[in-house]
Amino acid sequence: MSSFITQNLLYLALPSPVPDKDSKLKSFFYSFCKSLFDQFIHTTSQVLIQHCCPLLEVDPVLFLPATRAERSHLVCWHFGWLPGVPVECSCGHDHTSCCHLCECPCIPESLWDDLPVCPAGVHPIDACLNLLPRLSPTQTKLLPLVLSGLPLVSSLLFLIEDWCFISLLLSPTATTF
Repeated sequence: MSSFITQNLLYLALPSPVPDKDSKLKSFFYSFCKSLFDQFIHTTSQVLIQHCCPLLEVDPVLFLPATRAERSHLVCWHFGWLPGVPVECSCGHDHTSCCHLCECPCIPESLWDDLPVCPAGVHPIDACLNLLPRLSPTQTKLLPLVLSGLPLVSSLLFLIEDWCFISLLLSPTATTF
């Protein structure tokens, strides 16, 4: 056996004898990865990693029938990269932040009104994304019901990106590359 595989942590942690059923092996792999992930989260000083979802699962955004650009907007929203660095908003009332964009007169109010009702203190886009099932589309029959608000969220995120990018370009503190 090659020396590379004999030094692999997963290989070294395999129980003896190796489970003969796929379900037992899958369970072992999951618990092994979960323990490494938990250990990494507790020992890292990287702020963004510490704020990651503590669950070891596939993000439901990856199951959505969306274009690459739409999925990119959703992932950027999840990570807090949209709306980006707060700069003076083109509307002149505030800076570009998630809270301001809900009330910004430059974004049509009808787009916000058509989203599902969200609990107090939760951003409307986050509330809509929280409705996504944690299962793949092949495992749930509710996906069409959940996806009804997705075109609105996608339109809002495109508009937010465009609006914030324009505000950034027009900002007196904007730097040129």
